[in-house]
Amino acid sequence: METIISGTKTSFDEIAMEEHLAERYVRRLAQLAFLSPKIVEAIENSSAPAGLTVSRLTQSIPYAWTQ
Repeated sequence: METIISGTKTSFDEIAMEEHLAERYVRRLAQLAFLSPKIVEAIENSSAPAGLTVSRLTQSIPYAWTQ
């Protein structure tokens, strides 16, 4: 996200090409930049549920942190 915001890269497609990844995958991972701080903290201190995976997070991230 920093490269998009700073203007270093202008699209997820540019990032994907540079990283040799699919654009869809990069776009999906970009959602993780907006995770609730509570979720990040739970992952960091190992109190997050064992089934919490990147795939699960990117498929079900709520749009409001309170959710």
